[in-house]
Amino acid sequence: MDRKNYNDGLFAGNLFHSYNFKAFKKHALDFSNNRIHGMGKPTVSENRIYKMPQKYFIHHFSNYTVSSYVNTINRYTDMEIQNVYNSNFSLFKVLALFIKRIIKNYFFDKGYKMGRTGLYAVLMVTCYEWVKQIKIYENQNNLTRKTIEIQNDKIRDQILNEF
Repeated sequence: MDRKNYNDGLFAGNLFHSYNFKAFKKHALDFSNNRIHGMGKPTVSENRIYKMPQKYFIHHFSNYTVSSYVNTINRYTDMEIQNVYNSNFSLFKVLALFIKRIIKNYFFDKGYKMGRTGLYAVLMVTCYEWVKQIKIYENQNNLTRKTIEIQNDKIRDQILNEF
C-alpha cells in the first residue's frame, strides 16, 4: 500500500512516498538484515503480491522539527552504519545524493509544490544521507573521539617542542 506524507501540516503528494507491506502472511516476508523502517523482503513471487491502486494510501503525518530531526538523524545513522561495513565512503556518492534528491524528490516528485517546506524536507533527507556517509568514512578510518584526541596530542606536542 502506498504511503503519502504530510510535512509541517502540508500534504506532500508524492514527495517521499513509498510502498509498504501492510497485510501479509508471516512466511511471505523476510525481515533479517532489515534496515530502519525496512518493510522486509518478499519471499514469494511478484505475482503473489497485490499492489493497491494509488488512490488508496496511508496518510503519514510527520511532526519533526529541525531539532528533533537532527536528533533522529544522529540516532538512526549510528544504528544504520552497524549494517554497512561493506559500504565504502565516496565523495562522489555524497555529491550525487544531493543532485539525486533535488532532481528526483524536489522536481519529479513535485516537492516544489510545498514551497519552502518541500525544499527543507529534501535538504533534511539529504543531510541524513550525508551524515551516514561521513560516519561510514569515520568508521572505516577508525576516527573516534579517542583516536582523534591522540592525533591532536601528537600535533600539540610537536607545536610545543618547536618553542
